[in-house]
Amino acid sequence: MGVRDWIGHTGEIPGFTATLFYHPGLDATVVVLVNSDVASGGCPPQIPTLAKSRRNGPCDVPANLISAALADALGKPIPPPPTP
Repeated sequence: MGVRDWIGHTGEIPGFTATLFYHPGLDATVVVLVNSDVASGGCPPQIPTLAKSRRNGPCDVPANLISAALADALGKPIPPPPTP
């Protein structure tokens, strides 16, 4: 999947989330592996979150949030996925 200039994908299995993205213009690769699949952010009530998780920002799993923050720090943000 290509997201703007980023090429890569995300993955999730119970208890684990991961992302791997490459940006050819930066010649940079961002790989994030997290031992958690619990979402945080402004999640709807039906999505479980940790009691002390952040409540602001998008609702997403940890690896996606971390890779988005790293891409922002590199000056090439990854846009949020389209809403269905």
